[in-house]
Amino acid sequence: MSFKSINIIYWLTFLISIVILPLNFGLGLIAMSIIIVPVLIMHVSNGLKLKKIEKYKIAIFISTFNLLIFSLIRPDGVHAINENGLSSLLDVFHINAGYKREYENYFFIFSFILLLFQLIIELRLRKLVKNHTE
Repeated sequence: MSFKSINIIYWLTFLISIVILPLNFGLGLIAMSIIIVPVLIMHVSNGLKLKKIEKYKIAIFISTFNLLIFSLIRPDGVHAINENGLSSLLDVFHINAGYKREYENYFFIFSFILLLFQLIIELRLRKLVKNHTE
């Protein structure tokens, strides 16, 4: 796959993730913002220097799609946890996919694990960028 298409996929999935995150705004997003904001800043920083680490395509793809999956499964809501990112996104298009409350804990735990994994990936990519700058 060419670097240009990797770059396009990277930024497109990032924009989709940024749109999805505030769709189901709630206390969970505010509480997790301690980790989410630095992850997003590092994601942008790494994205601006993708050319330096273009040979690490697998790590870039993992970073790209992990952030999107996190945004889609993160449960939240206005005053109660009543939807996830996917159900919020589908609601914009007037598609009621429903939200299974019996899986609420699994969604939260898995999304938190994905967020921590994303933090680790971004730190590793940042290290690779710094190593290739010197």
